[in-house]
Amino acid sequence: MYPDGFVRERLFRSTCDMLAPPERPATFLARLWLGLRNWRMKRAGRLALHELTDVQLRDIGITRVEAKREVQKSRLLML
Repeated sequence: MYPDGFVRERLFRSTCDMLAPPERPATFLARLWLGLRNWRMKRAGRLALHELTDVQLRDIGITRVEAKREVQKSRLLML
């Protein structure tokens, strides 16, 4: 697909994938917004995990107990 590694590296560099983490936002409000966005993404993932059946959980390689433990990490999950 890619003729050489340089093309692939340039693509990753342009999207910041597989490189050093992005710089930390300078202002307090920007950091707060970023933290809220990350929390909401984790919460959405945990809500989706909560709704999976036992067969679907087995498909992804986790047990119901592990799923419940992960879901319980979000204390405000049901908001």
